[in-house]
Amino acid sequence: MNRNYRHSAFTLIELLTVMAIITLLIGILTPALSTARDQARKTSVRAQINAMEVGLEGFRQDEGKYVPSNANYYASNPSNPNNTELTNWWEVRGSANLQGAHLMLDALVGRDFLGYDPRGKRSQNDTYNRWDSGNDRRQPYIPVDGIDVTSPEKPPEDAWGPYANQNQVQPQIDNLYCRVFRDKFGWPILYYRASPTANANTPIITTSGWGNPNIGNGVYDGLDNEFFTSYDPNKHKIADADQPLAVPGGGNYGASLSNRFAEFIRSIRASSYDVNNPTLIAQPRPVKSDRFIILSPGKDGIYGNLDDVANFNVLSEER
Repeated sequence: MNRNYRHSAFTLIELLTVMAIITLLIGILTPALSTARDQARKTSVRAQINAMEVGLEGFRQDEGKYVPSNANYYASNPSNPNNTELTNWWEVRGSANLQGAHLMLDALVGRDFLGYDPRGKRSQNDTYNRWDSGNDRRQPYIPVDGIDVTSPEKPPEDAWGPYANQNQVQPQIDNLYCRVFRDKFGWPILYYRASPTANANTPIITTSGWGNPNIGNGVYDGLDNEFFTSYDPNKHKIADADQPLAVPGGGNYGASLSNRFAEFIRSIRASSYDVNNPTLIAQPRPVKSDRFIILSPGKDGIYGNLDDVANFNVLSEER
């Protein structure tokens, strides 16, 4: 009895066609998945910053003022800290002068993540109380669980890789690392407090201006996070209002587009314009000039451009 068997199989051409279709689909879907992942991270960063903003407001309610972002304000004389302050005081200790990014974490969760200590870590003979408060250590202002912070295992870095001097961006004082919040892209989150004494004539952001080497005279102070943004001329720099931003390898970042940090944080609504020529700015004002700025550089790890995430609408006409 004869039986005819029919074997079915893919031909080589059919197989190659299927593989080509699969490859094409992967090529189409991969960017979409990457974009969705980046958007999800950006949403998470906004949630991080919102939590920090709420925590800083809670801190102000308890202390009557926002957390200083320049460590020299913890000294008895910010313009000229004395030798004891430079030697013993946690915030202004020599080359380990803490930045706004460090001080925000210290206030919101405590340098050891066990809550804020109003008295700070001082020498035993030092009775100075940095917040004029008799309160003991309090609970963190934001939940510590889930907060991404720098660690000795993964020190801070930016778009150009690890910082050259980790002893500045993550100093170790009294055998304890001074850490910072890190966003969901892995970059440090910076904090700038607006000057309480700023007025309508105060520049938006400076690093100096009246002979004080420690504190600038702008609404915001470029010194407040200089270890993260300007300690090296070949690194990204948040500059004075009249200086363009620097880029790795030299040159100016966005100089031809006047993309300067002072312009980046300018408030469109708060600034005043020339009545006779509305395109001219008569009095530029920064965002959050009565509060503070919290800033993530976004996916690209560069502070001061369109993909940054902050506690204000980046380059939006609604800010």
